[in-house]
Amino acid sequence: CQNLNLAHLGKIIHSIVATGSCIPYTDPVSGGSGCYSPPGTIDVHSYEFVQRTNSGTSPGCYGSNNDSSHQFWHIRAFTVDNIDQYTLTTQGNLIIGVKDNPGASKTGSCAALDLTDCTMLEETVCDHNDAACVYTYRNYNPTGLAPLASCEQVLSPNTGLTWTFCADGSNLTYQQGSRSGVLESGSDIWWNIHRTYSCETNNVYDFTNAQQRAGHIQNTLSDNGTMLTFQDFNPDTGATANNSISLPPREDVERCEKSCVVKIPVQDTQASLTGTTADYRASVNTHKEILRACENGVCPVNAGEILIKDCQCTNYFNQAATTLQLVHDAGRDMICSGSPP
Repeated sequence: CQNLNLAHLGKIIHSIVATGSCIPYTDPVSGGSGCYSPPGTIDVHSYEFVQRTNSGTSPGCYGSNNDSSHQFWHIRAFTVDNIDQYTLTTQGNLIIGVKDNPGASKTGSCAALDLTDCTMLEETVCDHNDAACVYTYRNYNPTGLAPLASCEQVLSPNTGLTWTFCADGSNLTYQQGSRSGVLESGSDIWWNIHRTYSCETNNVYDFTNAQQRAGHIQNTLSDNGTMLTFQDFNPDTGATANNSISLPPREDVERCEKSCVVKIPVQDTQASLTGTTADYRASVNTHKEILRACENGVCPVNAGEILIKDCQCTNYFNQAATTLQLVHDAGRDMICSGSPP
């Protein structure tokens, strides 16, 4: 009797609910209501035994008059064979299954742009949280860097199942239990991509008004030390407006970097074709004057050195120009020969 009933589940269901009758239900996902009418033929793919009763009080199978060995079964019948992928709810005589179908969609503000005359300035690739970003393009050139694959776990509000989605640049994959697959494949398959372009344009910009405004502000600019005042100008209407800006306190800064002149001992050991300095002088020890920067208004003088000129704003431009001119004139008067004079 058990096997016979399983073979006729469709007929058994119709014996409970007549063909064409309307069974009301509420969609567990959208919350909308509707009416389900069982078709004339029900294709049962799978079933589930819920309860078995060995009371022997159930009516006989198809007219049998011996009920002592009969069993009463509670069976749930399904029109799908992968019932474990559904979350089931029962409404009256209906068993409603909710199943997740993962999918992918793209959003972006660059798709609608005309990038014909544009060059990519920089590109960053980020994970699903828009964090851990990596520059893959910078200053108009590829960086040679690539981010690591990253995954995100998403809890389905409909079934309560946790799905894992991963993007590695070539594939966007999903997995939940034994279910897995590829949602999208190709290039640049990442969670978030941010791009900046530099584009050429044929628009001609007129800066006449801006020049007039800037010129008027510059001509009326006044600084009294504590306040900066100027008059703004609107080229479209010709109207002017007085404005002022408070200035921060000014520091008393030296008008130059102070320096000093120090005489330091040196050894004159020059050599030429006619000999060395020691051949013409009793000692090679001598002094020379150097220019030294002051430190906090004090001239740094070391042992054995002589201070010639203390810290002040010095100007040696005339001396330097005269020295350069003398070198130039001396070079013009030089006579080259093959033997010493």
